[in-house]
Amino acid sequence: MVHFVRSRRSCTNPKLWDVLRDAFEQEETPEPVLLYQASWDGATTEQFHSHCDQKGATVVFAILEDSAIYGAYVDVPWCTPPDSTVLREDVPNSVLFSYTEADGVRFYPRSGAGFMIRPRVSIKMCASLGPSIGAGPDFEIHFGRSMMLTGTPASYEDANIPLPWADLKDVEVWRL
Repeated sequence: MVHFVRSRRSCTNPKLWDVLRDAFEQEETPEPVLLYQASWDGATTEQFHSHCDQKGATVVFAILEDSAIYGAYVDVPWCTPPDSTVLREDVPNSVLFSYTEADGVRFYPRSGAGFMIRPRVSIKMCASLGPSIGAGPDFEIHFGRSMMLTGTPASYEDANIPLPWADLKDVEVWRL
């Protein structure tokens, strides 16, 4: 009898990891660890939080159907507030980015105080939300019948996330 074993297969590109490792100064840390992959673990907020809460600095990848990637680096751990209240933290090292084969990696840092609506809001954490970055939210993943990425610039430079949303092929969260 032959047994087949399903295994995870990341949608991210090794070239992208080289650029991110340099940008986030992660040279002396072990290899990144895949904490959550929606296509494998389940595309729900509950699964996101059960795999990602209290794991330290993470990179979130929202992989579009056309293989373009939008992402976020957050250097504080995700959490699920006990009272389901949205928490907002000033996380100075958080950044949004995009990646395509044609354009490579582009970074979208938090905006200066006079540039956007709420520049100090970095991340939102709530039991009913997947990854949510910025006050807009600038980058937010919705789980439901399908996975979607939305973005409205408010705290970060405009990452040009397709509006009103982009359908996702997968979501990955990696611990650095």
